[in-house]
Amino acid sequence: MLEARAAKLDPLPRTIHGNCVLNLVPREAPHKGDALLALLEHSGCEHALYVGDDTTDEDVFRLDIPALLSIRVRQSDDTAAELHLRGQEDVVRLLDAIDDFMESASVADAPGRC
Repeated sequence: MLEARAAKLDPLPRTIHGNCVLNLVPREAPHKGDALLALLEHSGCEHALYVGDDTTDEDVFRLDIPALLSIRVRQSDDTAAELHLRGQEDVVRLLDAIDDFMESASVADAPGRC
């Protein structure tokens, strides 16, 4: 019923299905992919890791950026993400592993260290 009513709106919104929600967004509105591109430009970063668990994250997963590693939480056949994690608890494990790696890399790069 909601989709049928949304289809009658003028201008026609972009509809995004979520968990027990139907998002109606103006077609010209920026999305998460636009936000990530703006953040990369503003920060000067060349690489990004993006982890998402929602339909709205697909805008980021579909970006054609070779230096972007996209990870979806929970596997889905309808995702453009490169990798997936089994669940939210794995996001914490991933971040801990990245933190450990960064700490060991900064210690190894410290002056006088091999």
